[in-house]
Amino acid sequence: MCILFNIFLKYGYVPIQFMKCVIIPLAKCKPVDLSDVTNYRAIAVSTCISNVLSGHMKCYDHYDAYQFGFTSGCSTSLCTGELKQTVDRYTHGGSHVFASFLDFSKAFDKVSYWKLFHKLLDDKIDVGIVRLLAFWYGRIFCLVNFINVR
Repeated sequence: MCILFNIFLKYGYVPIQFMKCVIIPLAKCKPVDLSDVTNYRAIAVSTCISNVLSGHMKCYDHYDAYQFGFTSGCSTSLCTGELKQTVDRYTHGGSHVFASFLDFSKAFDKVSYWKLFHKLLDDKIDVGIVRLLAFWYGRIFCLVNFINVR
């Protein structure tokens, strides 16, 4: 697989079979109206080989220490706990605490991937990785499976 992945990186190419993705909608709360679109969350299932490839293209830097979501052994409850401890520390010390929260629920749909790829290049990420990601994101396709909505 290492040789295969190195070829992908060298030529900036991934076969179309690796770019298939199936989105499975899962009901958040079954007793609630199943026709309500906000009652669903989606899980994307991709090929095993593409999961392995994307797992090997990670770039680690000092920001990874602050990542709670999508990290093994971490959850948003850990993040919430950190926030509560920080607020408690400052309020018990007599300080005021101000917070700002953003709802990124639809941000994924609005991301300009081409700007993101340029930022990766500006951050000195390997050109082969960025070229492969651009090829992959420019041609990926998904199917939605509504047959067995759970």
